[in-house]
This record gives sequence, C-alpha cells and structure tokens, in this order.
Amino acid sequence: MILGADVTHPGTHSQPSCPSLAAVVATDTNGSSNYLASARVQEGREEKIIQELKYMVRERVLAWVNKAARNGVPYGDILPKMLLFYRDGVSESQYEDVQKHEVPQVKAGYTSALEYLRVNNNALYTRLMGNQPPAAQTFGLVVVVAAKRHSTRFFPQATSLPGTNVNLTAGNAFRQVFMPPSFENFYIQSHGSPLGTARSSYYVVIQNSNSSSTGRALDPRQLAKITNKLCYTSSRCLKGISIATPARYADLVCDRLRLYMRPAMVRNFRHPFQLPTAAVANETTPTEYANDTRLWRNSQVTGPNDNPWLSSLNNIMFYI
Repeated sequence: MILGADVTHPGTHSQPSCPSLAAVVATDTNGSSNYLASARVQEGREEKIIQELKYMVRERVLAWVNKAARNGVPYGDILPKMLLFYRDGVSESQYEDVQKHEVPQVKAGYTSALEYLRVNNNALYTRLMGNQPPAAQTFGLVVVVAAKRHSTRFFPQATSLPGTNVNLTAGNAFRQVFMPPSFENFYIQSHGSPLGTARSSYYVVIQNSNSSSTGRALDPRQLAKITNKLCYTSSRCLKGISIATPARYADLVCDRLRLYMRPAMVRNFRHPFQLPTAAVANETTPTEYANDTRLWRNSQVTGPNDNPWLSSLNNIMFYI
C-alpha cells in the first residue's frame, strides 16, 4: 500500500482559531493508481505533526481490505504486506518529530484497522488472522519525507550538450549528497525542464524496516527507483512530475480542504455557531469547526463521518 500525507495551516489573514487541515491518500489495491482520501481538522498554528494520523491510516487500510475481500482476493493476500508512506510539508527540524510521533501512529492505524475488523466483521477477521490478536500481524514500513523547497541544484559536467538547455535529463537520482544525522537521503530529478533550471525533490528516509524489524524493507537504490517511477503515475500529467505522486495528491486534497474552510481562512466568517462554547471566534475549537455544516460537515451526512464529503465520494479521486 502506498500512502501520501500532508497538512495545511491557516495564514495570517485567517480567523485566530482557524484549524489546520490534514489529509492522507492511499492506494486501494495492489498495483493501483487510485488514491482514496481521508481528512481531519486539528489545532491550528500549533505544530505540523498530524494529530489524527492513526484514524486516517485505519480508514485507508480498511478500504484496502474491504475492496480486496469484495474482489475475491485470496485471504492470505488481502492484508497489505508493506506500507510505503510519503510525507509532505515537513521541515528539516521536524524529522525527529515525524519519527517519534507519526511513525507510531501509522503502525497503530494498521493494528487499529484489524481491531475494527475483529469487532465489526469477525468472520473476515478470523479468516485473515485466525485466533491471533491484531498486534500479531507484522508488516514492512517505509516512511519518506518529501521536500520541494530547497536550494540544491544539479547540472551536468559537460557543457557541449545539444540545444540551449543544460539541465540533467529526467530520472537522475543522487544518494547521500548531504547526509543529515541518522537519516538516509536522496535527490531525484524526475521531470524534464525545457526552460529554466530543473529542480529536484529531496527525500529523507525516516523509517525503512521489514516485517520482522530486522532489516530494511527496501534497498536504498530500489526505493529511489520506485520513487522516481511514482512520479510518472499522476493522473494530471502525461509526463513525470517533480515530486512523488502520493505526496502531490495529498497536497491537492489539502487545497480542496482549504476551499471548504475558506470562510474561516479569510476572516469573513460570521458567528455564532449553534454551540454554547463558540461565543467568540477566538474560543472556537477544531471540533466545533468540524461540526459546522457551513464549513466542514456536510449537512446531508447522517451518522459518524469525519470526512467533509459525502460517502458516495469515498471511492472517487474527486480532488483531481
């Protein structure tokens, strides 16, 4: 399973209590380019760590399992054997925060999905796990931070290349160029630039462990190759894009979420909410924003649904 995650924050012209918006996208079958989305609101201007990542990962794992079961996939192949997680929107000073807070949430989300099946679909859970507890299921986990905003540029040594463009050709990868402590890293220039200077993307490997946690899930060269190939799977472009598609899709979902929250983002939202604790804008909590049908919660949705869209859109890449 391939996942992407991003979080967007309110700007200086937003309501003082405007929340941050987090999104996760993930494939729903093995080898699929169909990335389904989950979204949450969280405390704004506090931190860039995704606070409810566990529950969004659980949604994505359950979507994978349910589709595989419907399609008649053999029970031994239904559960994803590895999660490849691309995280966008993290600065260099927060790599350890991702390792400390988000990596455990991804693991907990996988286990929580199995716990949900044990409670709500015990027949399927028994076929998948037998009498074993959810925590007994092991899986590989690779967590990569993708960064677009950096000042590193690469150029060919030869200056006699045909034409006026002296950029490197698309698909070049550079490993361990500048090595931060404890983390592997690589650059990939995945797109061609006919004019101007091509800008590579910077990837930092936060976690790379196999199902037994005794070694790497992916060889560094293999990971760079997969990442480069993912740049050519975007539904918006027939060529390679500058960053891995899962991270780009998560960014697109965040753009859509900002439109949902636009009245609060541009300070023209008028209170009161129909809640007693929302007397003034400065006291409005993320939960109150999430429950407001004028912003996040769709008025046509009945029952529990943390995503701001109708359930009929759960299996559609509507954000494209």
